[in-house]
Amino acid sequence: MNERWPPIYDYAELLATIKDLIKNDRLTSQFFESKLDTEKSFFQGDILHLRAPFAYLNQDAQAEAIDENSGYWLLLSNSCDLDRKLDEVPWAQIVPIELFDDLPKEEIEKYKSYQLSRAFYIPEWSGDVAGQHGIADFCRPVTISREGVFSHATVVARLTRYSWILLHSCLVRYLARDDGRRDPS
Repeated sequence: MNERWPPIYDYAELLATIKDLIKNDRLTSQFFESKLDTEKSFFQGDILHLRAPFAYLNQDAQAEAIDENSGYWLLLSNSCDLDRKLDEVPWAQIVPIELFDDLPKEEIEKYKSYQLSRAFYIPEWSGDVAGQHGIADFCRPVTISREGVFSHATVVARLTRYSWILLHSCLVRYLARDDGRRDPS
């Protein structure tokens, strides 16, 4: 049997941070910045509007795309990388945001409590998505040219520092999660 790697962070502390953030009313009332700046700047956690198909490799290792998506994406790249010169960091990472209006209440509560490590719940950010629940799936990253982001994407919502800490905590939990060696047999 292969030796598995241990987690590289304090899992309990990370879960405690996530729980503390979500039980505070501040999260629901201050999830997004009240005003967007008009300059062309991008930050980790921005909600982008970009009409583009979701690209992936199929079971035959051939490139395909799913054209049916909401047109909204969550920007995952580090803000410092987004601020560098294009020739230094030409690519960015985004994940599609699926919009749902008819999920069972139990499922919504799991997402809203950030129990699921592979998904990030995003409340409605504008009238365009009123009454819908946004779910960004960390398992579906897409690499995009930063020039494409600058030329074709529009920032429609920006996280506050408070909700960005939640995103960052959830992203670290996903990327550096336990390898399963202590899972019950």
